[in-house]
Amino acid sequence: MSPPPSSSSPSPTAPSGDQLPGEPAPVVPSAGPSRTLYVDSGTAIVRRRSGRVVVERPDGDDREECMSVPAVDIERVVLVGQVHCTSAAQRFFLEQGIDTIFLSWNGRLKGRLDSSSSPRSELRLAQYRAHDATGERVLLARAFIRAKLSNMQTMLRRYARRRSAPALSESADTVSDLKRRAAHAEDLDGLRGMEGQATRVYYEAWPLFINRSDPMFSFSERTRRPPEDAVNALLSFGYTLLLGDMQVACATVGLDPSLGFLHTLRRGCPSCALDLVEAFRPTVADSVVLRLLNECRIAPDDVKSRDEGVFLTRSGREAFYAAYEERRQTTVTPPGFGSPIAYHRAFEAQARMLARSLTSGADYVPFTIR
Repeated sequence: MSPPPSSSSPSPTAPSGDQLPGEPAPVVPSAGPSRTLYVDSGTAIVRRRSGRVVVERPDGDDREECMSVPAVDIERVVLVGQVHCTSAAQRFFLEQGIDTIFLSWNGRLKGRLDSSSSPRSELRLAQYRAHDATGERVLLARAFIRAKLSNMQTMLRRYARRRSAPALSESADTVSDLKRRAAHAEDLDGLRGMEGQATRVYYEAWPLFINRSDPMFSFSERTRRPPEDAVNALLSFGYTLLLGDMQVACATVGLDPSLGFLHTLRRGCPSCALDLVEAFRPTVADSVVLRLLNECRIAPDDVKSRDEGVFLTRSGREAFYAAYEERRQTTVTPPGFGSPIAYHRAFEAQARMLARSLTSGADYVPFTIR
C-alpha cells in the first residue's frame, strides 16, 4: 500500500496574453496537488470509516488496520488485483468525487468508477460531429502524431548528447523526417503507417538509452500482450497507469473517452484517451521506465515470468508507483502556458485544449517538450 504524497504543485496559470472578445476561453486545469492511494495486496480490504479511508488485511480471525488516511487527502485510488473495496467505500468515493481505478495484477486497466452525472452535451455533440468529419478527424490525428513524434525526437536528441552516440542523432533525424511527412498525410492509414515507422526507429534506439549491464534488462524490440521481457513489462505497466490518468482527464472535462480520432472505434477501447496519451508516452511513461532502470531502482526479483509473459511482482509495482508519482508531480510548461504546472494537471489541460478546439473551432495545440 502506498499513501498519497504530501508534495504540492504550483498553481497553474492560463495561457499568456489578454483574451480578446470572441476568443475561446483560456485553458486552465484544476489547481492543487494530486494525491493517489495505491492498494496492491490481494488480501486487502478498503473501507470507509467516518471521514477516513481505511485499508485492512486479515490477521487470523481478526483484521489488522495497516493504513488510515483522511478522505480529504485523497484525489485518486488505484486498486490492483483482488483487492476488496466495500460497497460503502465505493459509494463514498462516488459521493466525494474520488476517482477509482481498477487494475489487474499484470497491469491491465479493468475499469474505473465515474462520478460524472452530467456530461457536457454540447461538447459530446461536437466530438461526435468531428469524428464523422473526415477532414477534421485527420487534422486532429495529425496533431496527436506530431506531438508524439516530436517528443520521441526530443528524447533521442537528449540521450544522444548524454551518451555521445551519433546513432541516436541519426534516429532523431529519421523521426524528424517522418514527423514532417506526417504533417501532410491526407488519410488516417497513411498517418498511422508513418507513426508506426517512427515508433520502430525509436524503440530500436532503446538499447542505447539503457545504462544497465544486467542481461535481465536487455531490450531488443517492443512486445506486448504479453510483454516478453522485463523492459517491456515496465513499459506496458507505465502505459496502463498513464491511460488511467487520461481517462480521468477526459471524464473531468466532459469528453467521451471512447470516441477518438486517431485510434479506431472499438468496443471497450478508450480511443479518445489513447489519442491524448500519445504525446505523454515518451515524456512520462518512458521517462519513468528509464529512471527505474538507469538508477537501479528495479531489481531482477521485481519481475517474473508468468502466463507466457513477463510481469512485475508486487515489489516491482510498488517501485513503479513511487517513480510514477514522482513524475506526475514534476512540473512542465505546456505550449501556450505562462508558467509550469504538474504533469498530472497537464493531462487535464490537454483534454481541455481538445474540448476547446471541438466546441470553438480554435486550433488544437498538442503537448510537446523541448
